[in-house]
Amino acid sequence: MGKVNQQTQQNIKSLLEKGFTQRDISTRLKIPKSTVAWHSKRIDFKSTSKAGRPKILSERDELFCVKQISTGKIPTVVQLKKELKQRFDIEVTTDTIAKMLKQKGLKSAEKEKKTSSFSKKYQSKD
Repeated sequence: MGKVNQQTQQNIKSLLEKGFTQRDISTRLKIPKSTVAWHSKRIDFKSTSKAGRPKILSERDELFCVKQISTGKIPTVVQLKKELKQRFDIEVTTDTIAKMLKQKGLKSAEKEKKTSSFSKKYQSKD
């Protein structure tokens, strides 16, 4: 790794603080990405941007879902999915909603299986 002068170090620091990515900084200053990464680590810079895929549901949407399910206004995740599409125009899968509800501390419960009147009528009486 070649030596980087004091001015370049200051430029790296200021661009990191402004929110530029390490790749953008390396392209802009015409230095290797590893140099930018090394200086970023050396000054103990913590990025404020969050890596990964953005969330589909905002915090407010999540609270809406939890409230609707916990109060019993909407009993199933499938109906909640339809309500989100109708009210907020949010396309989301039932799995996404179920995972979010699980993270919020809600647990799913299986429906009790109903026996038909026919099977009750003809069960053996012991």
